[in-house]
Amino acid sequence: MRRILAGAALIACSCVAMAGEAVKNPYLTARVGDWAKYRMTGDGAKKVERVLIRTVETVTEQEIGVKTEIEEGGKVVSSRTETIRLDQPHSIRTPSKTGVVTVNGTGNEKLKAAGKEFETTWTSETILDYPAGWVIRQEIKIWAAADAPLDGLVKTEGETTQKNEKSADTIKRPAQKFLMELVEFGRK
Repeated sequence: MRRILAGAALIACSCVAMAGEAVKNPYLTARVGDWAKYRMTGDGAKKVERVLIRTVETVTEQEIGVKTEIEEGGKVVSSRTETIRLDQPHSIRTPSKTGVVTVNGTGNEKLKAAGKEFETTWTSETILDYPAGWVIRQEIKIWAAADAPLDGLVKTEGETTQKNEKSADTIKRPAQKFLMELVEFGRK
């Protein structure tokens, strides 16, 4: 469950834009100290509650450094820094090396998050991935807004199922639901 929730967070945070198409890079206006905090919950074999915090650490004319920390029970359980090129468009997804992404629908919706109402564009997708004999199916819906902090992520929700096709018994794990919502943002 932890890997699925962390994977969902990385999918959502590293690749959000509007309606599945590459858009002007939303980080062009970011400044050092800009941050966004998300509440992540997962419900499957075990209930998981985490906090994800993304903070802009460096900015140059060509790129930006964003640190992502995931906290559970008040402790940092994962931390990574990524470099995002500012001279390239930002896309809703990072292509899967072994999987297939199918867009099921797009639309617009007003959402309230972190005390503000956002005009969001949502994308609903099915992601099928095939790592090492497993079949992982993820139904995901992502809401993003041009005026939301950092990469525009407002909310992500979905469900993941897994089964191992190479096992003699075809091992199947229980479905795992996840939700990630913007709860705070600002500038340090």
